[in-house]
Amino acid sequence: MKPSFLPVLVLFLSVCCGSGQSAERDPQTWVKLATPNFELYTDTSSAKAKNLLRLFQAAEAVTFRRSDKQPAETNSPLRIIAFASGEEYAPFRLKTAALGHYLHARDRDYVVLSDAEPEHFEAAVHEYTHFAVNRAGLHLPLWLNEGIADLYSTTAVSAGTPLLGAPLAARLSTLTNYRLIPLRDLFAAGRASSLYNTPEITPLFYAESWLFTRLLALDGRYAGQFPEFLDQVSAGRSSADALWNIYRVTPEQFDAELPAYLREMQGGRTVPRASLPEQAEPEQTVISKFERGMILADLLAAHPATAPKARQQVLQLDREFPGDPQSQELLGHIAWQSKQSDEARAHWLKAVEEGSHDFGTFYRLALLLHQDGAPSSQVIALLEKALELKPDCDEAVYNLGVLKYGDGEYAGATEALSRVRTVAPEHAYTYYSVLGYCQMKLNTLERAKLSLRKAAQSARTAEEQAENSRMLQLTESLRGVATERISGKREAS
Repeated sequence: MKPSFLPVLVLFLSVCCGSGQSAERDPQTWVKLATPNFELYTDTSSAKAKNLLRLFQAAEAVTFRRSDKQPAETNSPLRIIAFASGEEYAPFRLKTAALGHYLHARDRDYVVLSDAEPEHFEAAVHEYTHFAVNRAGLHLPLWLNEGIADLYSTTAVSAGTPLLGAPLAARLSTLTNYRLIPLRDLFAAGRASSLYNTPEITPLFYAESWLFTRLLALDGRYAGQFPEFLDQVSAGRSSADALWNIYRVTPEQFDAELPAYLREMQGGRTVPRASLPEQAEPEQTVISKFERGMILADLLAAHPATAPKARQQVLQLDREFPGDPQSQELLGHIAWQSKQSDEARAHWLKAVEEGSHDFGTFYRLALLLHQDGAPSSQVIALLEKALELKPDCDEAVYNLGVLKYGDGEYAGATEALSRVRTVAPEHAYTYYSVLGYCQMKLNTLERAKLSLRKAAQSARTAEEQAENSRMLQLTESLRGVATERISGKREAS
């Protein structure tokens, strides 16, 4: 009996956009400076733009690394938007008086800055550090997340050498005018706590978070094990437990040490880091009005508070530049975010008609059509087109394999499932069961047995265990029949 695995497609949330067509040049000149890891879009001067880009390259060179692995590969370079003035930034500002912010959008990360002035470079690197934390897959408590961001905001370059750890004057002033918070209280503070939300106390929370983070990250007694501290806290260990486990020091002992360290900090010492790697000159181009409009609309769409503005801006661009699939792609994404499935489907179908090369459009359209009961052949065709654009998307490959299995295309399902590089734990039972069943139907019984044994290890319910047991018994029966046939042929010969 064929097991009852419904070919339900799994939504893959991180999608990859295709590039769009060019359009006429805008009188308001915006430029793009591109390197392998960064895209800087700005309407400020070329000199300021290059200085800002060098700052981000320095921040990348000195930023922390996890002890167990390098940061995960990203599909897209970090996109930096630097406006020429705070007035231009105002429609995008998410917090009053903020000089910038970090956002994770549909297919990339953004750092958005009110300007490219050197006096605001600390704010720029502060936002970059939030990106670096996300890229490294770290899940940090509030004090450490903000402390790291402040620490790396001090990144500077002198004679080609990155420097880190310069004193932050405002933070030092706060620390010298207030009594330090006990570290256990600092560790316990969350986003709803008074330490983080009371205007009279919040500056002290930020200042002490920076001071203690700097001690752990740069002081010779603690710096070598700081990556391991990040890993343990990110994995869920409490800050106090991680301190004891790694350094054999209690929060109270650090409380006693901090006043002396604060006095030392007032001397203004920085710490040299590894030399900057050789940096190629960025590629600089002038971008069109359409490209600028789409980039800013994509930025607006990345946050619920500004998504309605994004929709109006894209509709206007579509009227000015009809026929470009990027407009329909983004309109579909905005509708998808607001759970308007019918509208999303209509926009994405139109984007496909207009020649879309966007992975997310094909992939999510396939999900919607499958949900609506469309013929599997139509859904499979969209999935295959999506995988032409992004062959290494495990979720899409998995879905294609399960869908082909549901259609009885056992060879195609086996080929697709064999391309999955990493099996998500929540999909492991279905993955190995479907693969084993397909291998059994193709009469590759030894492989089927191996797959089904892996499925058994992933079974989480009594029903799954019983189903797996039946499939293994069937595989053994088929192997026995095959063995008898081979023996009979040998005797006959």
